[in-house]
Amino acid sequence: SGRTVDYLRLSVTDRCNFRCVYCMPPEGVSFKSHNEVLSYEDMVFFVGAAVKMGISKVRVTGGEPLVRRGLPDLIGMLRALPGLHDISLTSNGVLLPRFAKVLRDQGLDRVNISLDSLDPERYRLITRGGSLAMALAGVEAALQHDLQPVKLNVVMMPELLAELPQFVALTKDRPLHVRFIEWMPVGGCGPRCTSESLTKDDVMEALQKLGADELGELEPVASPGGWGPARYHRFPGHEGTVGFIGSVSDHFC
Repeated sequence: SGRTVDYLRLSVTDRCNFRCVYCMPPEGVSFKSHNEVLSYEDMVFFVGAAVKMGISKVRVTGGEPLVRRGLPDLIGMLRALPGLHDISLTSNGVLLPRFAKVLRDQGLDRVNISLDSLDPERYRLITRGGSLAMALAGVEAALQHDLQPVKLNVVMMPELLAELPQFVALTKDRPLHVRFIEWMPVGGCGPRCTSESLTKDDVMEALQKLGADELGELEPVASPGGWGPARYHRFPGHEGTVGFIGSVSDHFC
């Protein structure tokens, strides 16, 4: 296809401190035992081999990567690899107040934080027990320790439309980049996956109406950083952006 493949996602654990409704059943899942998971040394050996084949960017994911003991040590080991230019992390954010500084000190460049609602009770229901206040504290920690650009991943569920003004408000005065992600109907996650899920066009239409009513025209802009499939837009005068990942509509998986 002529594409250059230079970006690797590295899942360091299958464990998570949440059981989000679109990811796990209520009872959770059976996790791998410790001896079934690669050691950090093995991961670094693998990434080093990948770097020699042209990989220059790595995203550390899970599960929730910060629940694995010693995760900052892995970041430091990856940072020492010649030729690896960008290290990012995907997290639910609740442990970032504890780890953001050491992650930055060890060489982490930036973070993506999952944040599916700005309503505390809805957030608790989606995550099955998570604290919105703790996740927002993680966003603050990422900004404070310059793990930027800070991107907020929001799965498109029907209730999202009522919260769009609040999510857009996050982008007004600070460099936060909200990405609306289509819910992929994978793994039998229930009827909402297909009958009630939103598309990027649904959300774009609502944002355009919000712009026409209050904020001005939504303009396409370049990516604030990173190499994923999102397409970004900005409202006039806003420091941050809103983006779309059309997991289903764009057929990129």
